[in-house]
Amino acid sequence: MNIIFCRLLPSFAACSSTTLNWYNESLIVPNGSYALTASNCIKCSCALIDLKLQCTPSRLDVPCYNLHCKGSNLLIGDEHIDHSKTGCNVSQCVYRGHRGGKILSSMINSSYLRAQNQSRATSKTIKWIRLKRRRNI
Repeated sequence: MNIIFCRLLPSFAACSSTTLNWYNESLIVPNGSYALTASNCIKCSCALIDLKLQCTPSRLDVPCYNLHCKGSNLLIGDEHIDHSKTGCNVSQCVYRGHRGGKILSSMINSSYLRAQNQSRATSKTIKWIRLKRRRNI
């Protein structure tokens, strides 16, 4: 599990890529804003509410390659949730930097168990997270 490192300074908060295991770059983004990286192919936003760095394809009219995670149909910033009776499995395609014109990404897989009495709350929480991420694009 990756933890987002956010630097808090007086009257200033920002998200940082310091602990995201990026290969060759470091990025600090002030909260409520975004930065373009990887030849303007990737847009990294710092959410106002939780100060998490979220990177997605920029959707600008520039030639971009390698925006999918290897062996997956997920784009960088996308996630897929498989629900079961006992919980769910979440697969996320995350941005890892760029090198020599190539955009680097990897898959993060997580499993979550849910108690029988929390099944509705957990499902609503996951839907909220998914909608929130889509709005950050």
